[in-house]
Amino acid sequence: MKSLPVLAATALVVAAFGHENPVAAQATAAPKAATVTVKNDAFMPAIVHVRAGQTVTFVNGDDETHTVTSDTAVFDSKNVDANGRFAYTFAKPGSYPYHCAIHTFMKGTVIVDPSGAAP
Repeated sequence: MKSLPVLAATALVVAAFGHENPVAAQATAAPKAATVTVKNDAFMPAIVHVRAGQTVTFVNGDDETHTVTSDTAVFDSKNVDANGRFAYTFAKPGSYPYHCAIHTFMKGTVIVDPSGAAP
């Protein structure tokens, strides 16, 4: 059985972190994914930050076909039709510029921060 000071300290940790063991709570939290919408011939947001290991899903909200093509040949969605989706998991930190191969004026960048560094 826990003593009164230990119970009080546990209550403070639970109040502050929502879990008795903040390290365990952080370790079990699922990584968040990001979404980039293609609308009006633009990637929105044009720049997205994620952590290493997270997935970015690109959703084509236009009435025409687009691609999500890495400027450095890291990934290529091929054609993504209207209402279609393409997802890519970014394993390594770095900056990943991309464009639409059909509409080359459409550009965006995924910035992958080391694990734990992105918002």
